[in-house]
Amino acid sequence: MQHHHWNLITIEVEKAAVRRRMKTLLSALLASCLVAGCGSSEEPLSDSNQKYIDAKELLAQGEQDKALAALDASIKAKPNFWALRDRARIHAERGEDEAAQKDCEAALAIVPADSDVLWIKGELAKPVAQRFQGAAKSPPSSNR
Repeated sequence: MQHHHWNLITIEVEKAAVRRRMKTLLSALLASCLVAGCGSSEEPLSDSNQKYIDAKELLAQGEQDKALAALDASIKAKPNFWALRDRARIHAERGEDEAAQKDCEAALAIVPADSDVLWIKGELAKPVAQRFQGAAKSPPSSNR
């Protein structure tokens, strides 16, 4: 029975690693699509989109303050759902509830009833020290 238990743990760890790799690949694909226009004849990457891509890279490197500044610049250039959602999460993690709530509302005005934004709003109802932990550590979209 003990051996079976370790196999289950190993499988769960491997599944989590695959989800992380898929998330990284999807982010890279999104960034590539934004940069290259996905083969279309659209305009080059906007300043807003470039700042968002910069923010995602900074977040991946653990540079939350710099990422927040890049998200601010992205939203200032042209508000977009993804930048608002990511900035809302950072604000929520920092206990900056008013700013997080404002970004959630702005994101929901663009994409109503988005499950990830609603998840952030749910986390805002918890004390800061209890947010984004356990089963609520990852957004609903990470389970797709």
